[in-house]
Amino acid sequence: MGTTQTEGAFLPVYAGTFTEANPVGEGTYVGTCFNKIDFRYETVDETSFNLYVTLDEPKSLLCHDYILFANTEIRHAEVFFHKGTHKLSFTGITDPASQSEISYGGIKAFGFCSGVKDSVISLVKFLEAFIGGTSADPDKAIWGSHVPPYMERRNVEFLAEAMEYELVPREIKKVEVDPDLIQSGDFLAILRLDGLDPIIMYGTGSHIGHSTMALRFDEGLYVVESQDAWYWPTHGLQRTPWADWIRQAEDASFAVSWLPMREEVRASADWDAVRAFFFENEGVPYGYPNFLFGWIDTYSDNLPPLLANQIFAVLFGILEDIVPDTVNLFLNEGLNKRLGTEGLNLTQIAGHLAE
Repeated sequence: MGTTQTEGAFLPVYAGTFTEANPVGEGTYVGTCFNKIDFRYETVDETSFNLYVTLDEPKSLLCHDYILFANTEIRHAEVFFHKGTHKLSFTGITDPASQSEISYGGIKAFGFCSGVKDSVISLVKFLEAFIGGTSADPDKAIWGSHVPPYMERRNVEFLAEAMEYELVPREIKKVEVDPDLIQSGDFLAILRLDGLDPIIMYGTGSHIGHSTMALRFDEGLYVVESQDAWYWPTHGLQRTPWADWIRQAEDASFAVSWLPMREEVRASADWDAVRAFFFENEGVPYGYPNFLFGWIDTYSDNLPPLLANQIFAVLFGILEDIVPDTVNLFLNEGLNKRLGTEGLNLTQIAGHLAE
């Protein structure tokens, strides 16, 4: 691991999982400072356990390793400056769901590649990719509907680092398209350099962050889509007249690519049924409860790079303490649905799975 100030440097790397059944985890871990870090888990009783951390072979006299020990409920960070064996005691685990999770999944360790200074700089760069362009007013600076230049730069850097996807500036910024050429079923692919779209791209492996479709009605050409963005005036499943949509897309700093449907596919479609389906579902809320499950539908095979699959539940456990309703909407509702349970939080879900 090297010290870096790039956008993803604040994310930790997986060091091991330690349980009563497997007290030493995956073996020796090479840290930022210490070349040999070994762990040993020890059960004390059903409400407590110890973790012994042995460090050796420091790379320099003043270096240190910063390690996070966590599961969906426990979060403890420790800075290790000295070699030798250090004892960490975790006590007061009285909740039955927490006890079940510890009994089955134990505790995980994550090491940070950067020091505190570089991690803070990296985090600030990451947050800069999200701060701005947060209202539907195109006339406001920074907080209006347009994406500020600094956000664009940070998102371009993030995509290059996280996905190895290099965006190349274009001299021609806008191509006028005759709307008479656009027909029902044509795909309009959207990229907005606002933090959210690049995160969607990062998670799904896509080169776009939002999908829309052209659909002709008796009144003319419309764009149909599901929206819930702060910079967009209408929410839910909706249709917008072409001219209005183009104006809103420009105000939102959309990069739009037009991909016409193949004519043989278009000819085979029942467009009356498509329009009927739209009217039956118009206004349906944006699909947050299914959002993450388009990213993560295997145990460990399709999480994006830079993000260890073991950190996923830990991150959402932290977020659940801060924004519980958001985590419930994005993750817990879907997990409860799949498990046949109702109303369980993340720790309770982990405990239920461990039973």
